[in-house]
Amino acid sequence: MRPWYSDVLKKDDPELRAEVARALTDQRAFRKNKTEEHAGRIVEFRRGKAHLCGVLRPRKGTQGWKVLDQEGRERSVRGDKVIDISSERIELEPREEIVRVLRAISRRREAVKARLDMRTLWEVATEEGERTWALDELTELYFGEEGDGDRRAALARALDDGHWFDREDQVFAPRSREVVAQGDLEASRRRDKEQRFREWGTWLRAVADGEEVERPEGAARAIELLERAALKGENGEEGKEAARLMGLAHLHGPLAACELLVRLEHWSPDENLELRRSRVRVEFSAEEKEAAEGADWSAAARRSRAWRGRRIFGFSERGEDCDRAFGIRRTLFGYR
Repeated sequence: MRPWYSDVLKKDDPELRAEVARALTDQRAFRKNKTEEHAGRIVEFRRGKAHLCGVLRPRKGTQGWKVLDQEGRERSVRGDKVIDISSERIELEPREEIVRVLRAISRRREAVKARLDMRTLWEVATEEGERTWALDELTELYFGEEGDGDRRAALARALDDGHWFDREDQVFAPRSREVVAQGDLEASRRRDKEQRFREWGTWLRAVADGEEVERPEGAARAIELLERAALKGENGEEGKEAARLMGLAHLHGPLAACELLVRLEHWSPDENLELRRSRVRVEFSAEEKEAAEGADWSAAARRSRAWRGRRIFGFSERGEDCDRAFGIRRTLFGYR
């Protein structure tokens, strides 16, 4: 397996190669030193697509780092997954206090990330043509200086969101204008959807509290998701959306959803939930009702007579001959 930096060092960019070489040298120096000297330092690292904040713990050996993260889990982290090792240190005991401090640091970095103007940074990077950027380069380009741990980690989190830049190993490439425009459109749709869900949640909460409020736009979709919650629907996307709506409306459990559907006069108090779960239709459509009202017995059916205690009906599509027939008889258990 090739080392992660092999492709980077082949690029015709002396500054980038020098930056990677410096990072490798620093990382090697860290591994050579005793881990106890770095215990307690704050580290930002990647796990899958997520960024986590942790603290370095003492560890024997040189393969990777032992980290206690903000979720309270101890992990082994490879050097190529480490984004930043801060000079900031915290005490290594007690464990609960460590996790509390790490979560506070992560929230602080998320707050910095939310204030970043990534569009401007992307525009500037795009002007440089088809080239890649190291995190240190982009940090200095944005902040005008190397940047502390919070700034560097916050920018790394924004870069790994994938809206403005694509990660290529340890460097970032600006996305094309077409791809960014498509991402803007999708982000706008997500925001609109979230706004609709909030409106639905507010409306359902008001109805549950006995208030008379006007139905918002798309209320039929909200009621459909409420049905899913009442019937403990699918675990897929529909189930997630139903759970999201229930949370926004501060409703808890299928019974709360059932009661609200009754209050909305969408269901009756004695609604047959088993039929609903089986997705058996319990009502005829308007078209079916209209067709039934206009239906008439065929001539063969009108001439039918009782036979052996049954009522026999025959139907013909061609003239007077009987093509199909059925009989009805009342029993102790209903009609047969």
